[in-house]
Amino acid sequence: MQNTNEKKAVTPAEKKGGRPAWRKLFMEKGFELFSTRSIEAVTLQDVADASGHGVATLYRYFNSKIGLLLEISAWKWGEFFENNRRRHPEGGFADKSSGHV
Repeated sequence: MQNTNEKKAVTPAEKKGGRPAWRKLFMEKGFELFSTRSIEAVTLQDVADASGHGVATLYRYFNSKIGLLLEISAWKWGEFFENNRRRHPEGGFADKSSGHV
């Protein structure tokens, strides 16, 4: 049986102040869970468990499931548009908006 009093290893990024890596980890695990189950079926406790942290730690970064969902959505849409810009540097979706159809 594993000793529950053992501390988690701290990464160099975490030692430099703040824990942006944890925020990203919560978002990644949340995305994985929301993608494989329904949004309604996933709880913040599920996300915390999947990330290896307590739910209180998750609440330091996201005050609700909606807040986490909004952050994940903004992150994934940002990735989508950035990938689109790289594939179509001439304008991508910008020239296909409703005003230009």
